[in-house]
Amino acid sequence: MANNKRFGIACANSLLSVVLATTVAFASPHDQKLPHDVGEWFKQATPSDKKAILAHPKLLAEAQLYLVSCQFQTGADAVRACHNNQMQFVEDYIDAFYNHHTAQQNVAFDLDGEGGNTMPFPGVQVSHLQGCAWRLAIVGSGGPLVSQMDTTGIHDVCSPLSHLDQLAAERRAQEIDREILVHLSNGSSPITNADSFP
Repeated sequence: MANNKRFGIACANSLLSVVLATTVAFASPHDQKLPHDVGEWFKQATPSDKKAILAHPKLLAEAQLYLVSCQFQTGADAVRACHNNQMQFVEDYIDAFYNHHTAQQNVAFDLDGEGGNTMPFPGVQVSHLQGCAWRLAIVGSGGPLVSQMDTTGIHDVCSPLSHLDQLAAERRAQEIDREILVHLSNGSSPITNADSFP
């Protein structure tokens, strides 16, 4: 029984390593190309927002991996709202790696479909595993803004995942924590400075 458990953990760790390596390789800012309609969100950004976003090419490339086409939204207002959602997600994703608590919560909500509701956040791909990882990273930070809403989110989003997905989410949460420390120590600035606790 113990050997089966060790084998399962080893397989999960190997699978996660391949997934993370593939994600990092795909997220290279030098060769990242987006379909035209997915990149439309950037046109709606103000010049100062564009400058702030472009100052973080690696995080921008990672955030773009979670964006999906807005072309299936009905009507011009819905498409515009979808692009606004994407811009907000990218900004939140960047700020989340600077320990911005609200941005971290927003990223978790967006990735798990707004707290597990049936309607996903338009323009952002739902990934319960990634949403769970962000929730684990938030609670694991022990920050002064961690609340019962955060711990409840772990239960609601992480519990339904398979054992292997939970292991992968835990590994991803560890990587998020490591990346936060790197970004806090490298001297660059987040897009928004509110409620950051280095």
